[in-house]
Amino acid sequence: MRKEYVGAGEAAEAIASADAAARRVEEEKRREEREELERLTDLADPVLKTDEAAGELVRAALVDAGFRRHNGQWRMRRDA
Repeated sequence: MRKEYVGAGEAAEAIASADAAARRVEEEKRREEREELERLTDLADPVLKTDEAAGELVRAALVDAGFRRHNGQWRMRRDA
């Protein structure tokens, strides 16, 4: 933050008023962005939980089918 002395009188009051209005606008914009982020996070949570559950089911099915993980890849077990 940088402060700049603008003097006294009507001109200084007008500048201070304009500054205050600009700060209010920016504060309102940040508040709206926070609310939007919260809304989107609330929407994404069920999708992320479903994705995690699906991943667990896929891993369980692959292990049951005789696959194993090797360096991040699924490979069929030789003895299966």
